Amino acid sequence: MELYAQYLRKSRADMEAEQHGAGETLARHKYMLDQLANSMGIVISKVYKEIVSGETISDRPVMQQLLQDVEAGMYKGVLVVEVERLARGDTIDQGIVSQTFKYSNTQIITPTKVYNPNDEFDEEYFEFGLFMSRREYKTINRRIQAGRIASVKEGKYPSHKAPFGYRVVKLQNEKGYTLEIIEHEADAVRKIFDMYVNKLEGATTIAHTLNALGYKPRISNIFSTQAITAILDNPVYAGYVTWERRKEVRTMQNGIVKKSRPRSHNYIKCKGRHQAIIDENLWEKAHELRTNKRIATPRKSKELTNPLCGLIYCTKCGHKMQRRPAGSRQPADVIMCPNNECNNYASYMSLIEKDIIEVLCDWIDKYSICSKQDNELTLNINTLNNNITALNKELSTTKEQLNNAYNFLERGIYTPEVFFERSAALKDKINTIEQNIHNIQNEILKEQKQQQAKLNFLPKVKTIVDCYWELDNAKAKNDMLKEVIDHIDYIKEVKGRGHEDDFKLTIYPIISK
Repeated sequence: MELYAQYLRKSRADMEAEQHGAGETLARHKYMLDQLANSMGIVISKVYKEIVSGETISDRPVMQQLLQDVEAGMYKGVLVVEVERLARGDTIDQGIVSQTFKYSNTQIITPTKVYNPNDEFDEEYFEFGLFMSRREYKTINRRIQAGRIASVKEGKYPSHKAPFGYRVVKLQNEKGYTLEIIEHEADAVRKIFDMYVNKLEGATTIAHTLNALGYKPRISNIFSTQAITAILDNPVYAGYVTWERRKEVRTMQNGIVKKSRPRSHNYIKCKGRHQAIIDENLWEKAHELRTNKRIATPRKSKELTNPLCGLIYCTKCGHKMQRRPAGSRQPADVIMCPNNECNNYASYMSLIEKDIIEVLCDWIDKYSICSKQDNELTLNINTLNNNITALNKELSTTKEQLNNAYNFLERGIYTPEVFFERSAALKDKINTIEQNIHNIQNEILKEQKQQQAKLNFLPKVKTIVDCYWELDNAKAKNDMLKEVIDHIDYIKEVKGRGHEDDFKLTIYPIISK
């Protein structure tokens, strides 16, 4: 039985239309595709529903899953309301979508047309549709950006997400939005600025104070240091609206696009129409203190005292575990979760270290197994190389057959109809062979990296086991552990005497990198 799927995705235009009463987009689109499937006698085996409006494939997890399933050849066709729903990203994303459907011979079915990616004309039509979609996206995005800048210059609030202390409200008798004070949240904002400017309290102390007083942020149960500094840095509380304070910046690192939002010094800042929570003078004083703190001469770095620094994470809440030095409350250093509301109990650091080294010893004991696997990897690489040799021979033969087809056409042995049919089949075969060669080459590279990783990994582990307890330098220990350990998950459900070593560590090696 041939299987079919549906892909539904909201665009930015859909979201804006819904806000103006256009109705639920995905429901309408699903109804259209269900009707189309019924008219074609198609049974839908799975519906992929994307509720985020991501520009790139990397921002669309459902799309990623669809492409994986299409690549695996799961479907005869995929139904979408329009081809533009599949890819609006850059040419790389468009190429990924196009090739995935082409090489898997998966149809793209819309209410207006059925696209066969292996048909030359359908392929061109499909790629042209993606290209025009990208142009449309850029045009719409420019209009949106220009509209938001104009709104900011008019004092309107440009986002649908309000900062802590405010709610977003519709302006009366005109387009756009502004902010309205939420008094109980605004009271916390006033305390933050007062404590920071007038009492010279730090952000961490302010966070602890607010938590003790029962104030809560919107997305967490407790205020963090980062939440306090974000409030102190935001001019919205002095009655201003801004645009692109943290503009998205994209960089390429090792072939992967990385996104970041660094602090900008050239953002748009205009007097807003909303009521300020604090006066401008107080905000300027806070801003001056924050600026001076950022450019102050850095303190001399303290010597590292925790050999497990940056390695151990709380399994329950995800925080990095911290070292608490020995004192009146405990006889030795402990590793603990810094989240006061987390019930993941602390353990003596020496016991955790001992457990880690025992695991490393176990890794060494498995060296013989790894060596056997390495031999198997070598055999597999040899087999893959033999496959490439055979494919290259087949590729050469197929290309020769294609040349012969051209000769037969010129000599009149082939009619144009026979030639086009024969050459199309040969070109498809050539594309398939070349893709198979490319896939095998990638597989060889992957297995070679695995071999090299193991060769480098085990000697490092042996070195750590041999000299760890002889070192009295925490930083040296930390550096060595980070050579072979990516991170460690820690959990301990019970505490008290007799349960000192009742913790569990899950250690993740770097060998896979």
